Amino acid sequence: METLHKYTREQKLQWFGEGPWCDEPDEVKFECSDMECLIYRHIVFEESGHSFGGFLNGYVKIPEYHPLYRNEKGHDLDFDVHYGVTFNNHFYDDDKTWWIGFNCAHSMDVVPSMIEIRKKMDQYRRDKFPGLFDGNLKCMPFNSTYKTLDFAINECKKLAEQLTVFKASPQSDLCSQHQQ
Repeated sequence: METLHKYTREQKLQWFGEGPWCDEPDEVKFECSDMECLIYRHIVFEESGHSFGGFLNGYVKIPEYHPLYRNEKGHDLDFDVHYGVTFNNHFYDDDKTWWIGFNCAHSMDVVPSMIEIRKKMDQYRRDKFPGLFDGNLKCMPFNSTYKTLDFAINECKKLAEQLTVFKASPQSDLCSQHQQ
């Protein structure tokens, strides 16, 4: 397993506040079921200096011989992975590889940057409307949780295992899952 810390603990602490993301690596590469896997921390930096994200995404590289290589129907398939497949494409300017993946930024997921935004909004509400929001400012909707690196790795492994046994249906150009 190869890990990379692209950002320092201090940077992540400044952008997102204290949490498990401060000490986790920002990129992890490993193999599962003979497929290349990647966990990547998603962060977008805006011109205003604000950063959004801090959550993890998981990807499995699709080999050229695989029926889902360059097959845009991967989004439509029902893989058992965190909230389903949310990525099915090549990365940026690398047109020769194909990846299928998921993200950990859904309604039940804590997105680290949103914690800091929420704190700022809570302070604004306290200042603007004294007493109105006291006591309810710490409530996270839906009991959301941060999806840790271990969670993302396990989900990525689960996706890789499913992709290993996947094959195209001979009856149509649509794809279906079958055990080999």
